Amino acid sequence: MAIALMFFLAAPVCADDVSFEAVVDRNTVELGSFVQLTLTVRGAKNLDPIQLPDLDGFAVRYLGHSTRVSIVNGQTSTSVSYIYNLYPTQTGTLKLPPFIIIYEGQEYQTESITINVIEADSSSQGAASGEQAQVTLKDKIFLRLTTPKREVFVHERVPVTLRLYISNLQVRNIQYPEIQHEGFTIEDYQEPRRGTEIINGRQYQYFDFQTSLYPTQVGQLFLGPAKQICEIVFQGRSRRQRIFGGFMDEDFFDSFFDSFDTRPVTIESNALDIQVQALPTEGRPDGFSGGVGEYEFEVQVSPRQVKVGDPITVRMMLRGQGDLDRIKLPAYDAKILMSKQFKTYEADLTLGEDEKFLEQVIVPKDASVKEVPAIEFSYFDTNQKSYRTIVRGPFDVQVDELAKEERSRVVGLDQDSWGKREGLKEVGRDILFIKKSPGQWQPVNFQLYRRPGFIVSVVIYLGLWAGLYMFHGFRQRLKTDRRFARRLLAPRQARQDLARCREFLKKKDQSRFYDAVFKTLQNYLGNKFHLSPGSVTRQAVETKLTDRNREAGILDKIQQVFEDCEMVRYASIPGNEEAMRQCFRQTEEIIDFFERMGI
Repeated sequence: MAIALMFFLAAPVCADDVSFEAVVDRNTVELGSFVQLTLTVRGAKNLDPIQLPDLDGFAVRYLGHSTRVSIVNGQTSTSVSYIYNLYPTQTGTLKLPPFIIIYEGQEYQTESITINVIEADSSSQGAASGEQAQVTLKDKIFLRLTTPKREVFVHERVPVTLRLYISNLQVRNIQYPEIQHEGFTIEDYQEPRRGTEIINGRQYQYFDFQTSLYPTQVGQLFLGPAKQICEIVFQGRSRRQRIFGGFMDEDFFDSFFDSFDTRPVTIESNALDIQVQALPTEGRPDGFSGGVGEYEFEVQVSPRQVKVGDPITVRMMLRGQGDLDRIKLPAYDAKILMSKQFKTYEADLTLGEDEKFLEQVIVPKDASVKEVPAIEFSYFDTNQKSYRTIVRGPFDVQVDELAKEERSRVVGLDQDSWGKREGLKEVGRDILFIKKSPGQWQPVNFQLYRRPGFIVSVVIYLGLWAGLYMFHGFRQRLKTDRRFARRLLAPRQARQDLARCREFLKKKDQSRFYDAVFKTLQNYLGNKFHLSPGSVTRQAVETKLTDRNREAGILDKIQQVFEDCEMVRYASIPGNEEAMRQCFRQTEEIIDFFERMGI
């Protein structure tokens, strides 16, 4: 069939023994497929590849050339074929112009070829009149850039969606789009989502690429266009050499010889203009954090009952839709805490998805401390278009004096002379002591390294050095690895908390007992599994356990202890001494289980 088609489509022009012809493998092709064009020159030698002119309605890809030599009746003839793939970019009746070459001063030209480009689903759409609107490749694959608002404030979060539409095309190797965003900072793309949509009666499959941008300048900014690279799989038909005549040349068998080719394309979206307003200066709080958007701000302080010098942990959580990187959380400092009452430590910041956490340790210096002062977080609310301040606190705390035996003291001073230095005198520096004896004499050839004591001292020195090095590494890890530090702290703090629970149990103080048990288990599990106190639940602990570390009943005990505590603390349901003892035993069993398992 292919050979027969060549006879109908070939248009040779000959002078002596040189000829030039153009052949296509088919005259009707679907948009999304390709046509193979072959230019054959016979009787010429040492030709350069033929450069095709720009072809309206087609993209061109040169595949290469092949040379054929034949000998008939002692006569040798040579032909060179140049092969191209033509990818139609629109529907309709398209024409290939005559192609021209010049060989040894003589011009050779082919005739034009007509190619009818149709839609793949044109039969289903049906045009009874035989007329159809022209469809281009851009109608079958295109990219749209959208955002829900075009007027925003500086540093406000701007959600952006890039939707790639595809209709009746095979596309692969879709890359993330690159968007021009001068004057904006941009987040990483989320995982693409896909779906279908009908536009003007045509069904499209789409891919959504979503991200967020934050304007950093005031004025009119331009977003886009975005560019996205992908590969379109074009379907063609391979040329077959005629082997058998008759029914083997029917179109039925041609369908089994389809070929495919891929071509990278760059899809470009529309552009958007964004009007960016400056934040108002009127009403701006002194402690403005720089946050723009909507936020939730929560603060937890624990423990609430400590002794002078014991640490109190302040945990802050900020959640919202905004640029959390540039927002400053209001950590406690000497000005807020009145440095005479508290000692402050550097805050530890953690950034999550749409969340930011701050954890800070403060230490009360005096038993007169009754509360941790309130803390404020100020931001600009884009919905209300005004500044808002969230106040959390103050937080009541109980600070007890240290017992006499717990205080640090200087050896050699009695209680009466504590802190007094009147009786201390500086030793004079004008006394020169004279050596009364020469000391021990050593032989002239004495070699210290041969003595056993020297080797022992070297071993001890190396051992001490190794020990100090390991101790230094341990201290550094405590400072830098918060998860390790919390796990190491967990059993020691649990012992202290259990001792406090035991005191309340002896006093039969039900309210404070259950409150202490709840905080004991909450702090222990939080430290053990690196969880924030508010997120310690049975489900959270269950996700941290492997099958090897699971034991029937341990999760139920955790749930039971929490429920017992909440029933008494919040529902005011009275308990009894036996129930308190049972709750205390279960708490000890839970802590003992995790310590024995080495989790």
